[in-house]
Amino acid sequence: MSIGQQLMDRDFHATYSGSGIHRLLAGCYGSVRLAKTVPPAPPTKWQEEGTAAHAELERRLLGGSHTTEQAREGAVGVAYAYVQDRLREAEHEGTQQREHRVYFPQLIVPRDECSGTLDVMVTADRRAWIIDYKHGAGGFVAAEENAQLMFYAWAALHDKLHLFDEITLTIIQPNSWQDGEPIREYKTDALELFDFSRRVIHAIEQAERLHAPLLPGEHCKFCPAAPVCDARERDAIATMSGARPLSVREWQPADLPKASDLDLGRLGQIVTKAGAIRSWLKTVEDYAEARALAGEIEVPGCKVVEAGARRKWEGSEPWAAGMLAQTLLKMRGQSLDGPSGDEHFDVALAEVWPRKLMGITEAEKLVVEAATRGLETAAEKRAAIAKAKEAFSALTTKESSGALSLVPLSDPRPPVNRAAKHFGGVQVIGVDE
Repeated sequence: MSIGQQLMDRDFHATYSGSGIHRLLAGCYGSVRLAKTVPPAPPTKWQEEGTAAHAELERRLLGGSHTTEQAREGAVGVAYAYVQDRLREAEHEGTQQREHRVYFPQLIVPRDECSGTLDVMVTADRRAWIIDYKHGAGGFVAAEENAQLMFYAWAALHDKLHLFDEITLTIIQPNSWQDGEPIREYKTDALELFDFSRRVIHAIEQAERLHAPLLPGEHCKFCPAAPVCDARERDAIATMSGARPLSVREWQPADLPKASDLDLGRLGQIVTKAGAIRSWLKTVEDYAEARALAGEIEVPGCKVVEAGARRKWEGSEPWAAGMLAQTLLKMRGQSLDGPSGDEHFDVALAEVWPRKLMGITEAEKLVVEAATRGLETAAEKRAAIAKAKEAFSALTTKESSGALSLVPLSDPRPPVNRAAKHFGGVQVIGVDE
């Protein structure tokens, strides 16, 4: 299959796919039917970058026009090196499949409607690696019991599990290395995959029912039906107003209670769901704006306008800085001529174009990229990343502002010990009885 055919294959999105199966397993069966009513959203900048990165990985694995050293560079190079290392370490010749469409075995919907595109699968020495490359840096993706990878593993290996003693699910997410190792692995087996397949088939059966229920939750993120989900809307408004679930049509801002009138139970309920409510509002706003700007709809009570004009510098930044420094000297009555002219200009230039140290996250990424450049194996890259992080840590320090924040219990940070905070310096002296 050609690269073009494989990219077209990736563009096809099945009703039941690996990327969305976690929503069904969470119990939101109605999201499948609702998602079919939503027009496809235009790709975001991040999605376009991810698509291009997957195509680049495909070209490199096929040989492309890169040297071995070039192929191992950058974020895509981490994935390339991992695949090549698995093949090179094998005692017997291994195989790799790229951008491979796999079909989840079931008898409920047409075959194509329960499938997905597997980034890479490597098989060698009775071992299999199911590999998913994530180019984004936004959300950390764990490999442990990853529903998308388990979907691909069962779809690709269900009829040949007896050929493998070890199955490894791998997430490669180089641009999110600050959250953990860029390569995460999870070993699974035939029994776990079989149990997973039973749960998926049960979920599909429930989703195919006429009145399949909707269930809001953390799984709503990235759901194509999120902007039009009635259950999510009612859950958000019920949380805010404290009344029975309402739709936006029935709800009025006056229904919102004052914060001082809320009891502790309601305060906790609202604070813990605040993030989900904000996410829902942004999803709806983005969806409405995208369709309105495309001329597909007119949103009642809103209009499309041109952005206000903003001033910007003429020419390049260095040129503008030099001209601004000269203008500043002129306004101050200082001359560029004479022995002090250059000194006056340098002082003025520093005022209008001050040097600024790059941000810590950006700098750390730069150091890590420098440390891994030209390395051959994924193991070498992991070691280099660890060494770079250790060296970089000597240049920074963590200082808390001391400010306290109220967050849901699911937040990984430990709660503040108020007694220790206020009385930590008090020495307790024992009293003899």
